Order: sequence, then structure tokens, then C-alpha cells
Amino acid sequence: LTNSWSSTSARTFRLAPCALSTADFKNGLTVLDDNKQPVKIMEFLHVKPGKGSAFVRTTMKNLITGKTLEKTWRAGEPVELADVVREEAQFSYQ
Repeated sequence: LTNSWSSTSARTFRLAPCALSTADFKNGLTVLDDNKQPVKIMEFLHVKPGKGSAFVRTTMKNLITGKTLEKTWRAGEPVELADVVREEAQFSYQ
């Protein structure tokens, strides 16, 4: 029996960062901003003006500094998904 995959191509994997577009925005989604810091999308609004191209206006919260910022994205612009691990924890005070 022969395999249609060559032995090198079957073992070669390329890991690329998970890229989304502005059409995939949802409240609570965590993406990377321009400074490569994780930000959580608090709310977003897709705007289609009568003249010009569409854009997405977002309100985001920086997960490191806690600051709230606003940013306007072009519609369809690629955005990198942040790799964030969420864990539920319980504090024990003594």
C-alpha cells in the first residue's frame, strides 16, 4: 500500500498566530492591540457611513494596565487573537 502523502509533508506543521477579522468581534473577546498587549473588547459598533468604507468602533480594556481605550478599526482588518488562560480561583484568607 502506498500513501499519497510524502513522509516529510505529513510531519511538517506550521503554526501561525490565530488571526481574526473585525467581522468576528464579540463582547468579551480578547485580542492583541498595536503594542502586542492583551485587551478585552467591552463593546463594539459596526458603522456603515453613506460615503466611504465601513469601520468598527470598539471600547477595549487593557488586561495589564486596566485602562479603557477606544479604537477604530477598518472593516475586515485582520486582528490577532490573544492567548489568555482563564482560571477560576478561590482565595483562602487566614
